[in-house]
Amino acid sequence: MHLIIDGYSSNQKILQDEDFLHNLLEDFPSKINMTKIS
Repeated sequence: MHLIIDGYSSNQKILQDEDFLHNLLEDFPSKINMTKIS
């Protein structure tokens, strides 16, 4: 299974926030019972 996030219509400030995106990619997989592989 792969996680794909469509950010096309998202808030541009959020998409440019490196800390937010890093935290999202660090924390979200475990919240939906996925295993990070990299």
